[in-house]
Amino acid sequence: MDLLEQFLNFEKDNDLFSRTYCGELYWHMMRFIVFEKIRTAKDPSTSAYDKLFRTRRTMLDKIKVLVRLCVFVLDQLVHRRLRKADILVNAQNNYRDIDGVLTDTLMDPLSEHFNMQPVYIDVDFWKPLIRKYPSCAGGMLRHFFYSVRHKVFKKHVDSVEEGFLATIIDIVKREFGIEISELAVSTRFNSIFCKAFSIYVRKILKKVRPKAVLTGCHYGINVFILTREAKRLGIPVIELQHGVIGRKHLSYNFIDIAGSAAYFPDYILTFGDYWTENIRLPRGVKAITAGSTYMESRSKNLRHIVRSEKTIVFYSGIDSLLIDILVQFSGIAKKNGYEVVCKMHPRECGDWRNLYPTLETQDIEIIDDNMDIYKLFFRGRHHVGVASTTLFEAIATGGMVHAHSSGRSYMSDMVEAGAVKEFTSAEELMKNIIEINEDQTAERNRQVANQLYEPNALENQINAIRKIMSTCKQND
Repeated sequence: MDLLEQFLNFEKDNDLFSRTYCGELYWHMMRFIVFEKIRTAKDPSTSAYDKLFRTRRTMLDKIKVLVRLCVFVLDQLVHRRLRKADILVNAQNNYRDIDGVLTDTLMDPLSEHFNMQPVYIDVDFWKPLIRKYPSCAGGMLRHFFYSVRHKVFKKHVDSVEEGFLATIIDIVKREFGIEISELAVSTRFNSIFCKAFSIYVRKILKKVRPKAVLTGCHYGINVFILTREAKRLGIPVIELQHGVIGRKHLSYNFIDIAGSAAYFPDYILTFGDYWTENIRLPRGVKAITAGSTYMESRSKNLRHIVRSEKTIVFYSGIDSLLIDILVQFSGIAKKNGYEVVCKMHPRECGDWRNLYPTLETQDIEIIDDNMDIYKLFFRGRHHVGVASTTLFEAIATGGMVHAHSSGRSYMSDMVEAGAVKEFTSAEELMKNIIEINEDQTAERNRQVANQLYEPNALENQINAIRKIMSTCKQND
């Protein structure tokens, strides 16, 4: 039994989705954190991921963010930007540079067809916000004061549930060999956040009165609360697939259904049938095959570009193992006359020098901004990664794709279909690139492309959203 299946059974055996802390269902919000702690401890290649998400902030950083939150709240009190709209969008401050214009590739294509109110619900306040939308700053400040009250008056403690969590900590140590002593504290923190943030979210929903809520990613405590409150008001929640999902992604796999749908969207619009058929969702949640507007439009616009046969593009997935291979590979590639490019994951941009200091001394072109990634698909012939969305997009756009064996759980279907070549070392990767049968691989790519990405994506998304909006039963 692999690690994910072991974890899913652990959840079911301990009936975790039905547990509450001070009246709040909490496990759905905690499971990703717990699983990642287990996974990173067992897999050395995830050390960069762990390091990135444990970045320590200085007191000055925290003061800056607190001031930024206050400014956002004052701005919204003065301008009162929230307006009634058909769709409330969870704007996530993720933009690509498309022909010189910063574009939200998930939401912008739909904005021409629906009356939408974007709100920064789940956003990183450590970074500047690109567009001036209403934000969740009020809820964040409310949580700050709730937390102070808890520390001063010791309110909001569920001693019975903390006893249960102590048992869970022991079970995790016994079954997985990992210490998660902070579980009770994290659960208490999330419960306090729920109490504070849900009041704010309800006010937003009642002011906007949407017929649907649209998000690009459902897992994150802010979005969990948005989802729960919308569902309580009878407003359907829709997730647009934003990246790799499938059989090995914890957030899209459930075998214990009790309570698991409370924080999950009602619908997920997937890229293609391949994704729809390879996820296990909570009871009552529906996956609808729709397509990717970004992939479809950029592929059509960039097909005229002639690929360089001697350009190899690596796509970092916050994976130190792939970067180690990249460092070894760059010298081999140069001897064989190849140019090597590395595109950093959006969350690594700006931090890659701290995460991978050895890269600075290499003859590798590093791309660390949110450029139009499809220009890379059509720039180089060969595309290398572990298990990121970019590899599936590269397949669909006709590239020669190479995946490290550590991503086998995600890429095995593509390897078996002949659309991806697997490698374990820098030497094997070079050998595969030199010996690949491009005509045969291109034909296999075409065979799987329509399974990965449904055609007519924009039309499919519009029709699905309109149909879902008609089911809205919003309660006051």
